[in-house]
Amino acid sequence: MACERFGVFKSVNRTIVCQNTVARRQRRKPRKTGTKKCNFPFRLRITCVDGKNWKLWVFQGQHNHSPYDTLIGHSFSGRLNPEEKDLCISLSVNGVKPALILSTMKSRHSKNVSTARTIYNVKSKFRIKAMEGRTKMQKLLQLLDVHHYVTSNKRETNSGRVLELFWSHPDGSKLAQCFPTVLLLDCTYKTNRWSMSLFHAVGVTPTSLSFTIAYCFMSAEKTENYIWALQQLRQLYSSSNLPSVIVTDDDQQLQNAVNLIFPEATRLLCTYHISCNVSSHFEKDIASSITEDLEDIKQDWETLWRFADHALYEINLAYFLKAWSMLYPTTVSYLRTQWLARKEQFVYALTNNILHLGNTTTNRAESEHAALKNFLRCSTGDFLKCWQDMDNQWVTRVINIRASLEKQNRCCTRI
Repeated sequence: MACERFGVFKSVNRTIVCQNTVARRQRRKPRKTGTKKCNFPFRLRITCVDGKNWKLWVFQGQHNHSPYDTLIGHSFSGRLNPEEKDLCISLSVNGVKPALILSTMKSRHSKNVSTARTIYNVKSKFRIKAMEGRTKMQKLLQLLDVHHYVTSNKRETNSGRVLELFWSHPDGSKLAQCFPTVLLLDCTYKTNRWSMSLFHAVGVTPTSLSFTIAYCFMSAEKTENYIWALQQLRQLYSSSNLPSVIVTDDDQQLQNAVNLIFPEATRLLCTYHISCNVSSHFEKDIASSITEDLEDIKQDWETLWRFADHALYEINLAYFLKAWSMLYPTTVSYLRTQWLARKEQFVYALTNNILHLGNTTTNRAESEHAALKNFLRCSTGDFLKCWQDMDNQWVTRVINIRASLEKQNRCCTRI
């Protein structure tokens, strides 16, 4: 037996052969390292003699450091027992932060002297064991298959680099087939270490709850990228049960792809994004000193496209154009060419006869983005971490959806 400070520090750095590795390591900032080894001489040996009696030899009884006041911070004393390790791994898999894991352990075991480093070490060992010698991409593809995800990927021919990666939770694809009426499409950002855009397809249940149909990491937001993602998305639906309404923002690349892959669907523009874009344009065109005109034209425009009656809309459109064309011709020209040319995609008088179930914005998709990022917790994760966090989110989301559908079913049965 020996103290943890027995012996001297020995470097375990391997001899570097590859020149590229040498250059890469030379560029790295040197790590600040230390050692607890102080050539402590104290050594004991204990041997069992006959199964009952023990024999003790003291090889060196001297000490060269003062006794410790506490065992906190000592690796041997801070080891986790099997129960604590299981708790640590369980909480870690479910996205609990190491600081909260440590706090939970200390509240359950008052004599625990572990530190945050102990938790990090247990998590690291578990991750290495869970990988089973696979790369992260290989492990991700295995997990997608084990959990019955609908998945597809597109790679670069020469390098094999992943350009697009699509997956859909099995419950998400089932819900999409059950409730295909409305489909909301949007992209979000800052979700992964490669800065790839995350294309997000969202559906709506009869109980007015949103659900994620599919995710797709894309290398660019061009028409060909959207076409590939939408082709994978269309395969989740049967040919006789396709979305009838698709809501997007004013992304022309996405709209071109939607027109090609879902030509039979009615396409609506997000009225929230329209309001933001028009308001920003008004503020640029109209001098800030003329605040009354700025507020009046904003109010007149918002009132105009919100008219539900077609006759009232036409009357007020004529009034709006007559009232503002003389004062701000460039602003009115912008409205004519940019928005009124596509009035059938956002004006209430023209969209109220479409079965969009009240979905005239992509706010549901934005809410799903925010909920997802609460689970991701950072924007530097790899594909495997992103999938694990997305899968954890689905566990809670699908419970709420099933509960709401069951409640609606009970209400209908009672009626």
